[in-house]
Amino acid sequence: MWKTSSFKKEVTKQNFRSVGWIGIIYLIGLLFAMPLRIMMELSSDRPFQFLHENGLFQINFEIQQVMMIIIPVLLGIFLFRYLQVKETSDFVHSLPLKRTELYHNNVWNGMVILVAPIIINAAVMTILYISFDLSYVYSLEDIWYWLGGTLSVTLLLFFAAVFVGMVTGLTAVHGVLTYIMLLFPAGITVLLYFAMNQFLYGFSENYYMDQNLHQLSPLVDSLNLYNASLPASRMYVYLAIGAAFYGLAWKIYQHRNMEMAGQAIVYGVLRPIFKYGLTLCMMLVGGLYFQNHPNTTWIVFGYMAGAVSGYAIAEMVLQKTWRVFSAWKGFIGYAAAAGLVFLLLQLDITGFEQRVPAAAKVDRVFIGEGSYSYQNNHPYNESGYLNENENIQAVTKLHKQIISSGSEEYRIGRRNLFLAYEMKNGETMVREYMIPEQDYRAYLDPIYESLEYKALKYPVMKVEPENIDRIRFFTDYASSDKLVVAEPEEIETLMSRLKQDLQAETYEDMIPSLGDRGDISFLLDSGMEVHIPMKRSYGQLNEWLKQKGLYEGAVLTDEDVSKAVIVHQNEPGGPIYNEFKSAAASNEHVWTVKDNQKIKLLLNSKEYQGQGRYFVGIYPKGGEPLIYRISEDLVARVVN
Repeated sequence: MWKTSSFKKEVTKQNFRSVGWIGIIYLIGLLFAMPLRIMMELSSDRPFQFLHENGLFQINFEIQQVMMIIIPVLLGIFLFRYLQVKETSDFVHSLPLKRTELYHNNVWNGMVILVAPIIINAAVMTILYISFDLSYVYSLEDIWYWLGGTLSVTLLLFFAAVFVGMVTGLTAVHGVLTYIMLLFPAGITVLLYFAMNQFLYGFSENYYMDQNLHQLSPLVDSLNLYNASLPASRMYVYLAIGAAFYGLAWKIYQHRNMEMAGQAIVYGVLRPIFKYGLTLCMMLVGGLYFQNHPNTTWIVFGYMAGAVSGYAIAEMVLQKTWRVFSAWKGFIGYAAAAGLVFLLLQLDITGFEQRVPAAAKVDRVFIGEGSYSYQNNHPYNESGYLNENENIQAVTKLHKQIISSGSEEYRIGRRNLFLAYEMKNGETMVREYMIPEQDYRAYLDPIYESLEYKALKYPVMKVEPENIDRIRFFTDYASSDKLVVAEPEEIETLMSRLKQDLQAETYEDMIPSLGDRGDISFLLDSGMEVHIPMKRSYGQLNEWLKQKGLYEGAVLTDEDVSKAVIVHQNEPGGPIYNEFKSAAASNEHVWTVKDNQKIKLLLNSKEYQGQGRYFVGIYPKGGEPLIYRISEDLVARVVN
């Protein structure tokens, strides 16, 4: 008994000698990142650079995050490195200690080395809080949150590194596999979503990736610590997962064959998982690389090249040689299985692509330009859904037409269309398409011109004049131009005319003209502010502004423009501003327009939605050019 206890003490001493430096570095890093930064701010005359609402993670978060991700994994690697070196492994396991005793002793030594710097730093932050009355910077609750968040993430990563150390015999593979394992659930999900988007017309990868995907990886989820949005419940989950890794690693260690030191994967049963998992990931990455290519052959090539590369790399790692040309029997089976899955996706055996819900079964439907707008509706609107049966039927009619027309994703003049049906049975059906807008005008017009949709697009239609404190007009071509309407009578008249314009607005009028660079801001009595774009198509409103002599201050007119420059770009591509500047500087195919009538024609025209080769730069007096892509027909009308 005394002999065993003596050896435990010696092992503990050796652990602190060999890996204690990691804890010291972690402690120094935390002290420099947090308490020292606080002391620097206290000695400065400037106000504190931190927001109380975000807690302690806002203080040098980048440094905290890097240490939180690297330190625990590094500690796990060095603590069990003896398992990867045969001579060291033989010596350690020749000591009069059971594997169970050795394992628990090493892990608890590592926990002390990892946890001690965190607790010391929290204690120092508490002392600073009490000594300097820093309640205006952070609170005691912030310290507890920081302590819980840091401990839960670092311990999870440490136990993950310990677990991986039990299944690998190479130090380099140990570190790489740990991070792969932590990122794999989120990474493979993202890759699968992109692949499904390629093979299933209407699949919205953006919508599904916004569904708390970050929770699938603690490395990504830990970023939420910055704004204190990682809930305590998830911290407990991380601690529970860490405890599971601790127990699994213990069981695996008891049955580990020490002769396998130096092998990438120690257990034979795990080698196929590693090999085919890497092959799958590389295959999906290869397909992702070519996802935007219009030729399906290149997309298929990407999947095939990725799969071959992944399988070859996995075999090289497992066999520790590049001579793996004879080990391709397993790949044939994998390729056949993958091909079958892709074939089933193409055949759409589930009916995903053709599915359109019956209007009678739909409770409400959202229509917009993307999943972000669906999940982040304007707070004043309550929701961005269409509820009227007539509009729901119009959306399903549009949806059916898109399906019958098929995929036209590589045509010019496309726009993104996102549909989200919320069914009466509680289910949600989501689809997303890239459609050539002009081809669907007959189906889009009834939806966008409905009063229900306009009330969602323009929240100001629900605002009563008596609830408005003032109305401001802004233009971005001259920062000094600001027009304010504050008299109650004028506000009432302005709102009456504006609502008439909005109710009569056509889908064509909803598209801004080149000269529509203004904004109308409605400041409500509640302090809330509502915005809509200022358009030259607002007939009633603009007539009233002209009567009051305010029109020129609210709208960009030809009198405000010094010139317009039209250029032709031979090779379109890249940011539109850079393309215009480059073409204008070449002095080839460049036309300068100063005639007021032609400038007025440009200001009243719409921006071209296709991949045209003509650009116009409208130069407000004293301002930077406003650059747009325009159609060839418009160029002919202006230049000739």
